[in-house]
Amino acid sequence: MRQRWVGEDLCFIDDLRIRYVSSNYEEAVTGADEMVVLKPKSYFDKYRSFVREDVRRIVEVGIFEGGSVVLLADAFPNAEIVGIDYRQPNPFVLEHIDRLGFADRVKVHYGVSQSDRAKIDALLGAAWGGERIDLVIDDASHEYDLTTATFDIIYPRVRHNGHYVIEDWGWLHWLGYDGSLLGGKGRALSSMVLELAMATAGQQPSVASLTVDGGMAVVTRGYAAPPPFKDMVRLNGGRKWLGL
Repeated sequence: MRQRWVGEDLCFIDDLRIRYVSSNYEEAVTGADEMVVLKPKSYFDKYRSFVREDVRRIVEVGIFEGGSVVLLADAFPNAEIVGIDYRQPNPFVLEHIDRLGFADRVKVHYGVSQSDRAKIDALLGAAWGGERIDLVIDDASHEYDLTTATFDIIYPRVRHNGHYVIEDWGWLHWLGYDGSLLGGKGRALSSMVLELAMATAGQQPSVASLTVDGGMAVVTRGYAAPPPFKDMVRLNGGRKWLGL
């Protein structure tokens, strides 16, 4: 592994500087001399701790300014990575991917909505056909409706015991946060995580386990084929006990 971290916020791969940012996102832009990433060192440490060394296929939805796909490519040298983002292309991101020698296994697709089933299915089919995915990272909108839509599209492609990660799921509960991040629209993303916890209760669950901390919710794929997310939690007669 070539990455060298200087604290939580700064990393180098060879001579390329990669800087973690957590505010003023509109000013955080990858340029000729620096890449930007929205994940600190601790996130990449977690990924290396629970993902197998022989991981072959990774999808990241929401790559921002590209630093994360570069760091993942370096951390998992046998993996092919598909990055998807709704943003417009940044040519510097592609230049850095090429210069670091990752262009043969890192493919970035811009202008793609995380809820566009036809486009995402086409991209993943072109990349891997029916081969199963080892790791999916959703760091995109953090909106309930869009995130569950992405889950419905990609989770069925995850291998048994593979991982599907929802980052920053707990934004509604951050200390001092006033709820303005998403303009008060829709349900909080934490609702999805609670529903995934309930989905582990089935006798043949499609969700084998759920591990949660303040930064990420890690879904481990079970044997069963997943139903649409809206049908994943079978409340049966338990609705009254949940106040639903």
